[in-house]
Amino acid sequence: MVSTSEDADSSFEVALRWTGGEFRQAHVRAAIFVLVGSFAEVSTYVRQRPDGTPHEPGGSLSFDVVTGILDGESSFDPHGHTMRISVSKT
Repeated sequence: MVSTSEDADSSFEVALRWTGGEFRQAHVRAAIFVLVGSFAEVSTYVRQRPDGTPHEPGGSLSFDVVTGILDGESSFDPHGHTMRISVSKT
C-alpha cells in the first residue's frame, strides 16, 4: 500500500504498488477482486478505468468500487460506500 485518502466526494482512495510478478491486466484485476471480496456487501459493482497502459513504464490500472445494501436486502439499514483503487507497477 502506497497511500490512502478521502476524496472531496467522500470516496476512500487507495494507492497500491504491484508486487505480484508480471504486471498484466488479468493478474491485477484478479487480485483486486480478491481484495474487494474481503469487504464487499450484498450489492457490489467494480469498474476498471483506463489509467494509461499497464504495459508501458509507469503504467497503472484504476478501479471504482461501489458496495452497499439496498432497501429490503438485509436487516441492516440501506447504505453504501465508494472506493477508488489505483494500482501502479512502480
